[in-house]
Amino acid sequence: MTLLFTSETQKSSYFLGCIIVFSLLVVVGCNPSGVKRYQVSGTVTFDKQPVAEGEIRFSPDTTKGNTGPQGYAAIKNGKFKTLKETGVIVGPMYATVTVVDPIKGEEKDDGSSSRKIVFENWNYAFEMPAQSHVLDLKITKEDVKELKNSH
Repeated sequence: MTLLFTSETQKSSYFLGCIIVFSLLVVVGCNPSGVKRYQVSGTVTFDKQPVAEGEIRFSPDTTKGNTGPQGYAAIKNGKFKTLKETGVIVGPMYATVTVVDPIKGEEKDDGSSSRKIVFENWNYAFEMPAQSHVLDLKITKEDVKELKNSH
């Protein structure tokens, strides 16, 4: 297929239109229509101390028939809060926690630095209601010891 443009303006308009259409397809594909997300906030402690840094992912429990997008929040100074775009869907869910050492490791060429993972993939099952929710997670050394022994 050969496209004929009579001016640079037409050519620019065509490519701008293509970019807009592609962007809309990406947004719609990443956020299924009709899926309502709710905000989750709360605290995460490890051995009774606030988790300095980490992440929490919220995944639908597919074994109980729940499907949909994941939610996500960063953990900072023991607290987390999902954004509207990264909130959690209703139904049976898993909260998966990863904790990293707050001290930056060796700096890489791209300016980022490595971090030591304290532990990862600690799971907590819960039922997400159709409203904002507060979730306070208390992780013990025994929990992490069991997690490491299971791998």
